Amino acid sequence: RKSCTRELGETIETVKSRACVMSLGVTEPLSRAAPSALDHRLSRELEECLHAQELYETKEEQQRRERVLGELNAIVKDWVKLVCIAQGMTEAMASETGAKIFTFGSYRLGVNGPSADIDTLCITPNCVDRARDVFGIPSANLVAPPPENVLVCILKNREEVEDLVAVSDAFVPVIKMKFAGVEIDLLCACLQMSSIPESFDILDDSILRNVDDATQRAVNGVRVTDAILRLVPNTETFRTTLRAIKQWAKKRGVYSNVMGYLGGVAWAILTARICQLYPNSAPSTLLSKFFFVYARWKWPNPVILCAVSQGNPSLGFKIWNPQTNLADRKHLMPVITPAYPCMNSTHNVSQSTLRVMREEILRGHKIVGGIYDRAETSVHGKSRPDSLQNAHNDENGPNSVEDKEKEESTTANGTADTVHVSTASAETAQQPPHRVGMEAWMELFAPSEFFQKYKNYLQIDILAGDTDNFKKWCGLAESRLRHLIFKLEMIPHTLVHPHPKSFENPMYAAGCCNTFFYGLQFDFPEGANRTVDITSPVNEWISQVTSWPEKSVDMNVIISHVKRKSLPVFVATPSSTAQKSNKDKKKRKVKQQSATTKNESSTTTATTLLPVESNGTDSHQNHPSDPTLASPPKRTKHHHNIAH
Repeated sequence: RKSCTRELGETIETVKSRACVMSLGVTEPLSRAAPSALDHRLSRELEECLHAQELYETKEEQQRRERVLGELNAIVKDWVKLVCIAQGMTEAMASETGAKIFTFGSYRLGVNGPSADIDTLCITPNCVDRARDVFGIPSANLVAPPPENVLVCILKNREEVEDLVAVSDAFVPVIKMKFAGVEIDLLCACLQMSSIPESFDILDDSILRNVDDATQRAVNGVRVTDAILRLVPNTETFRTTLRAIKQWAKKRGVYSNVMGYLGGVAWAILTARICQLYPNSAPSTLLSKFFFVYARWKWPNPVILCAVSQGNPSLGFKIWNPQTNLADRKHLMPVITPAYPCMNSTHNVSQSTLRVMREEILRGHKIVGGIYDRAETSVHGKSRPDSLQNAHNDENGPNSVEDKEKEESTTANGTADTVHVSTASAETAQQPPHRVGMEAWMELFAPSEFFQKYKNYLQIDILAGDTDNFKKWCGLAESRLRHLIFKLEMIPHTLVHPHPKSFENPMYAAGCCNTFFYGLQFDFPEGANRTVDITSPVNEWISQVTSWPEKSVDMNVIISHVKRKSLPVFVATPSSTAQKSNKDKKKRKVKQQSATTKNESSTTTATTLLPVESNGTDSHQNHPSDPTLASPPKRTKHHHNIAH
């Protein structure tokens, strides 16, 4: 019944939103046009493509998740009741205090996949202390609470629960577990309220009164997710479009907040803004407009869904404000959360990751435009006036595109912004044969060519002696990888492309080493010194990471420079493996003949600058864009230096 009530509330909210589209967003919609028959057809084909990639849960899986959430809700209510009774309340009074489980993230947005975890938040009254009653940490008088009153202990004793890990000292304290086979991330927020009523409104700013920062951060995920759903005109079209955007971002390697790309919240906000600008459009049109608008967005103009709330000053939380906060002024790609306290969800974005995301958006821009062009031509004999395939693909970015065919003036970002579309270039006019129907959309979701794109890579191994130490160490090191990106970006003429995902390295014990890769690209002016010394920034970063007070002797970071041809087998794709095999056969003799000369040349360099041997390159090794990377002398695997 409660689930039905929540769904009914969403339906009513959606109807209200549709009735007052004028109130959504910070500007008027760009178009209120209804979908055409072609839009509906392309949307059906898009959804077929998403289903073919198995992005949807079965009805049985949905029901299983609902049962798990229902059981978890009952557990936390009983737990809060026990805590209250232990503090002297009567059973009747304890029963009235209440507790509530909320979901957020992809599950709450309705775009979770079959194996995705569920982000959950437990809201409790002020009689509960997070450290004492959730994690069982002794209070100031060093008296530990009885295990039967500690949530972590209660969950551990449940038959349905396995792989439970409690992280009490995280930025946002969390309990991770599998509950009846469903992965759950459980946060707890203890509010300054004597009871949690059934009508509790998570978006009421007053619930933040007198809470600590950890509680505010825990509550923020739910508040932001619910605010996004209330600010889109059509929930279903938003969900279909967002599901496509998330799959595209993951396949193209631009989905990772930790690595300086965008996380789920930021992509959801960007998608919601397009829904506000085109409130009646079908999912295929919204996907097209997503790439069209953001390919020409004038960053760092912010993307916002509603006016930034100043909130109640007495609550004391800092909000995003580049006019008063110097740090906010430095953000490159601000995407602002719609719930108080409003924050930038993309503060990790660097110059390098922004460049990569813009390239990928331009790629999506061309592919989806091509799909629409071909569909329009087959129906009407001509392409759309805002055809993305007719856009000039300028490497300096969309802001330099000259308008030759049409201008869409918009204040979509709250400023006088203009979306430009130019005439077709001869380069884009030559197109290979294209697929149609559902297959045409598959091109958009093709995996990234990251490991074929660059000649130079950094391999970053994060390892520990056992799995328990590795979990602690890897979490700490991964959270600081973006700082290495910033340091490498400061080297002149150097572009960095971090791969968002890690690989389990089979050279070490199972579950004890994750490996990351950064692609390196160099843009030298004519006549410049073509040697790049990456020793200093890398060693600075390693020193910062290894200074962690809780680091044990078996926790290590190893960074190595590798050429494309020398990439480890565990990252090789079938195409790159075949290519490597052919080149090995052709160049084996050349390598043997040149080895002596290369080794002699290395001895003429200062011992702190060891040129990387060119026999690690492929057939393009003498290309002008392939510089010599200067690295420290070769080291053993446990030294925190760079090796060639």
